Amino acid sequence: MPQIEEIGSYLKGVWLLILGDRSGFDWLDITAIGVWRSFAAFLWCLPAMAVGWAAWRLFIWSRCRPAPRPGLASF
Repeated sequence: MPQIEEIGSYLKGVWLLILGDRSGFDWLDITAIGVWRSFAAFLWCLPAMAVGWAAWRLFIWSRCRPAPRPGLASF
């Protein structure tokens, strides 16, 4: 688990990159170990992301259902 200072430096680096400042790369850990840590973080967050994706999918499906048509078929 990264320390709060490390997370702060990563966020600063990402923010600088969003602003178009290439010095943001200096704030990121782009070593081989840092890249593997990012993949591990993705796998650690995957269950929560899957629940969120499923909830959004159910929400969208509930909003896009066609209205029932009158007759025996809608019985």
